[in-house]
Amino acid sequence: MRLTLAIATVLMLVAIGASTQAEEECRLADLRGHFAGHIAGAHVVSPTILAGPAATLTIITVDGHGNVTGSDVVSFNGTIVPRTFAGTVTISPDCTGSGTFTVLTPAGFPDIHISFALTAKTREIHFILTNPGLVAAGSLVKE
Repeated sequence: MRLTLAIATVLMLVAIGASTQAEEECRLADLRGHFAGHIAGAHVVSPTILAGPAATLTIITVDGHGNVTGSDVVSFNGTIVPRTFAGTVTISPDCTGSGTFTVLTPAGFPDIHISFALTAKTREIHFILTNPGLVAAGSLVKE
């Protein structure tokens, strides 16, 4: 009897876990809307950007098809630079993803590469920048 009850309990927990996991799967279509947030970190080594602390205030729009446009105001070691950018993201069912963005203005900035995780049913994006020579992390919240 105890063995049957233990097996039934394990099967029920597995079923609940599978159901919960299925509900939490992310799709590209789920990531849509306007997000705002910040990034903080440092440029350790960069041929084109001042080395030192870096921080941004960022606003992006995601269209649900993987296309992203946005703008930010970034401080590179105290030098303030407003930028615009556009790019794409991909999302895995486990709610992790990656993105690449081209800085449109001003000219001369390298592409931005990120790895991210979505939380709160795709209402929050937590990410790290993966460019060489850059140590930075941030988060964006859906408006």
